[in-house]
Amino acid sequence: MKDWESLSSHWKEVPVSPLSQHRPDAWAKSNVNRYLGWMGVLGGMVFIAALLAYFVLTPHPNPVTAVNDASTLYSQAQALRLGKPLRYGQAGALLLQQASKAGDLEAMTDLALCQIREDGLPWDIVAAMGTMRRAAEAGHWRAQMIYGEYQYYGIAMDVNSVAGLHWLEKAAESGKSQALFTLGSVLVRSEEKDSAARGIKLLQQVAAAGFLSARAELGYWYIRGENLPKDEEGGLKMIRECALAGDAYAQLKLCEYLGSLAVKNPEELHSSERYEWAFKAAQQDLGAAIWELAYMDNPAHAHSPAEAQSERRMWMRRAGRLGFTPCMVEIGLDHLRGPGVIPNAEEAVRWLRLASDFGDLQGQTYLALLLISGEGVPQDLEEARKLCQAVMSREHAGGYAAMGKVLAAESKGNPTILAEAVQHYRRAVELDERDPDGCLYLARCLRYGHGVSKNVTAAVENYIKAANGFSQLGNHAEASYELGQMYEFGESMPRDIAKAYASYQQASWSDHAPACFRLWQLDMEENHREELGFIATEESSKYLRQSAALGYIPAQTRLGKAHLEDRLTFAQDPQEALHWLRRAAEKKDPEAMHYIGLCYGHGLGVKKNLETAATWTKAAAELGWAEAQCQLGNCYMKGAGTPKNLTEGMRWFKKAADQGSVEGNYSLGMYLVKGSDSPTDMKYGLQHLLTAAQADHPAAIALLIECYSGQHGYVPDETQRLNWVARAAALQSKPVSSDSP
Repeated sequence: MKDWESLSSHWKEVPVSPLSQHRPDAWAKSNVNRYLGWMGVLGGMVFIAALLAYFVLTPHPNPVTAVNDASTLYSQAQALRLGKPLRYGQAGALLLQQASKAGDLEAMTDLALCQIREDGLPWDIVAAMGTMRRAAEAGHWRAQMIYGEYQYYGIAMDVNSVAGLHWLEKAAESGKSQALFTLGSVLVRSEEKDSAARGIKLLQQVAAAGFLSARAELGYWYIRGENLPKDEEGGLKMIRECALAGDAYAQLKLCEYLGSLAVKNPEELHSSERYEWAFKAAQQDLGAAIWELAYMDNPAHAHSPAEAQSERRMWMRRAGRLGFTPCMVEIGLDHLRGPGVIPNAEEAVRWLRLASDFGDLQGQTYLALLLISGEGVPQDLEEARKLCQAVMSREHAGGYAAMGKVLAAESKGNPTILAEAVQHYRRAVELDERDPDGCLYLARCLRYGHGVSKNVTAAVENYIKAANGFSQLGNHAEASYELGQMYEFGESMPRDIAKAYASYQQASWSDHAPACFRLWQLDMEENHREELGFIATEESSKYLRQSAALGYIPAQTRLGKAHLEDRLTFAQDPQEALHWLRRAAEKKDPEAMHYIGLCYGHGLGVKKNLETAATWTKAAAELGWAEAQCQLGNCYMKGAGTPKNLTEGMRWFKKAADQGSVEGNYSLGMYLVKGSDSPTDMKYGLQHLLTAAQADHPAAIALLIECYSGQHGYVPDETQRLNWVARAAALQSKPVSSDSP
């Protein structure tokens, strides 16, 4: 059957004329024509009726209805909020997304907050700021207030006080107390008297309406005596009353006031009360309180620094996720230096890049330094240069110091470019004479004469400036350490162990692991004890423990050995020894691997297992550790933990001997001289024995005496025998058996 369109077109092809009506065939055709024509008309009428019914009877959303539906979704999401502070959860966040897409501005604002707080949604502060700005541009007062505050203070974006104030003014037009308070608390800090006076009026207006945060803010200004008559007692009373009433802002202000008392009088720390008020405010999602806690120690963990640090780190991450870029920088650097965190340079770069993208100058500077060194990210001097230029445009010392590093990396020893780098370091020091980064880099150039004439006196001056400053990268501690080395080894200056020790101590206060280790070494070295005025004690051992805890591999290995040897003020504890040795071995330290092999070989702190011992020994030997190479040679010679293989055993002895190992020379010489199951070579055997004996190896001397006595196939040599007998007596050594090791 044809459809209506084709049937209609076919019908048009039939001619209709008055004459056709008087003929039967024409009549038949005309009746068909009439029938089909009426059917077409009827069908068209039915179609039109159906369309009318559809448009009249079927409900269709209009803008007003759509808003109502979005509001319903938002209300449903609100009903799902649970907990303290209230959280939407996944179900609520899903409804917020739907309401936001439907155009509900309240939902858009809360959706952005969910993205910031990880409330039912993955953390995405960049997307959150985009959502918040769209809601602000659409005229929502709360979005305008939040976005304006973030922009004014440079949270999760570059600082722009003018644009931020614009949004706060727009929000205040709503007449909402929260918006008026936020604008007032910004204006009252203005250096312009008229703006500050207007801020006070706004605060008084909303305080009179019962807004507690505004009343607490007024109390703060009464305490300071700025913009309002000074009344410390009355102001404190206002803040405390509001804090007790549960106002988060007042609780934070009370915490800050108690902190100011501690600054004036260190004996009045009020640490427990301060922490309590900050914690209460943070429980209400007050970002500034969360930031405050990131830099405070919980008094409850006073005797557990590790727990205090862990809790502080937790608050730091929360503050960073809220958009506080200094905390983002701290988190990034934390992943670089620890302690208490497994180093993760890639994660450090991620946080620093985020802070950098938000315009944080420190974030941009430190990211540039990582791009220069290639730590955690492929080296990219061009990107580093762009970051440095952005920071330098703000006349920030760190930008000049980092640009100097870029130039030094590009110079490849070119004195002209190095001189330009020095100029940038000097500019950094001019902008901030206690900038540890600029001072340290300049000190190194002056110390070694890179790009500038060598000047040890000026180098020391800049080292001292850097050491007395503070760098989040730890360059102040590095400056103290390098200065200590100059004093200790008398580098172009009189040697001064006491000053070296003091410099190392200063570095240790900032957890500089190599400095801690060097302090312990100086404590142990008898020739320095008189100069330092003390002898090694249990107190001295804290430096070795501190260095090991900071992840310094030599300290971890030495601490493990100390617990095996039952000396140097450390009690014998094989399990504790294995703990530290394993930590060092995880970082491929061959000496630690060697000692783990010894532990398995002798059953110290672990069940004896010669195969496992040989595995660890071989791993250390392959990394070039001479003692392990000797031990592995013994394993092959005796078949201890590995199939017996004399050729392989001799090969490992030779590897150790080639490195100058006394034990390697002795073992190789002994087997070449005495033979046993191995081939003899009297000439080379004697050479290796002589090398070991000249290093006062007792067994080598004893075997030489046997050789010069005519044993082992050698021609007697009484003169040589007597010389070595005298050497043995001088060493107060008894004749040592020359049996196989």
